[in-house]
Amino acid sequence: MTERRIINSALCFALTMGAVFSEGTENQKKFIKGNIIDKTAIVTNALESEAPEFSRNAIHFSINYRPMLGEDRELSALALSGVLTLPAVYVDSRNNEEQNEISDEFYSLYTLFSDETLRIAILHRLVSLNLPGQKFLALLNQQLQDKKIVSEFSALSKTIISTLGKIGNSDSFAILFSCIDKKEYSVFNEELKEAASALMEDSLSQLVVSIQRENFQQCKKIFDLCAKNEKKSKNFRAEIAENVLSRTIILLGNSDSEVEKIFPLQKEAFAILAEQKRTKASHTAMIFFNNAKKFYQNGKISGGDFASIIKGLPYVAPLNCVAPLGEYLQEINDKMGKSEKLPDESVILSIINSLGAIGDKMAFDSLLSVTYYNYSEAVLKAARDALAGLKW
Repeated sequence: MTERRIINSALCFALTMGAVFSEGTENQKKFIKGNIIDKTAIVTNALESEAPEFSRNAIHFSINYRPMLGEDRELSALALSGVLTLPAVYVDSRNNEEQNEISDEFYSLYTLFSDETLRIAILHRLVSLNLPGQKFLALLNQQLQDKKIVSEFSALSKTIISTLGKIGNSDSFAILFSCIDKKEYSVFNEELKEAASALMEDSLSQLVVSIQRENFQQCKKIFDLCAKNEKKSKNFRAEIAENVLSRTIILLGNSDSEVEKIFPLQKEAFAILAEQKRTKASHTAMIFFNNAKKFYQNGKISGGDFASIIKGLPYVAPLNCVAPLGEYLQEINDKMGKSEKLPDESVILSIINSLGAIGDKMAFDSLLSVTYYNYSEAVLKAARDALAGLKW
């Protein structure tokens, strides 16, 4: 809002109130004639019916005379009283244009005054009064990246972060997320996570792009913040988990040198896909299974870890996993017949139980073959139960 527009708004407001109080109330006269301290006292103690007039007049007066008076503490106090006493009922009753005018006035105060207490109050009231915050966005995004502001104005920085969590956009999310775990922002780490969390679902496309471009540490950071957040929608969490699993498969490539570092994240991501029955991720799940099989055979992951992946396949890849699991079970049967070393029993049971859970008749031959060998009673029973449950 320009200075002329603000003055005109103030004059219109005063004229409107003048029509109601043609003689002027005692408080109106005191506000006009009194010094800044007197004006502040009148604003602070105004009756409910008078509050909108005195709040707006205090704001207008502060904006108009800030260039002349400079960083004056009494003027800052008057501006603060105007911001804090503006009634929510009054703001709610204004139309969009008028609410934008109030927001513009708040913006003028915020940029004209450097008083930290006033700026914090402006941001709190901007949110609590549900005023349009578009004009503040670019400024707050910029201020959060200003290391001088962050280091010198701790309370204001926390308020900037929380405000962006309420009114921010995808740019705000990217800035908030980038600040997490940075040394200079360490005291604000929890506030940054909370604010970024509030914006993450609206930034899904941006997150997916970031996952597919970033290294392992950034993928883990995104996964920990987003996919592990149970307050977010199931679809959002699954989308993040699927993309993280896909990206980490690429990062590992054909090498298993970093399996110990990367596999735990993959296992967590796959667990979410299984929990959410994310059949959309079937192709990615089968690539993961084939890699996990190789990791297990090379001694990079435990039998329990591999078995947990196999147990999840019926929920993520029920159509695509039957043939590979049947073939793997037949490989194990062949080894059993040759008295070769077998996988852990937990792995064998997970294959049989998964095939049984799906119930596809394609698994009949491999399951039946199990019953011909001298497996443990637990394995034989699982095979019989799975055979009984096949769908014909």
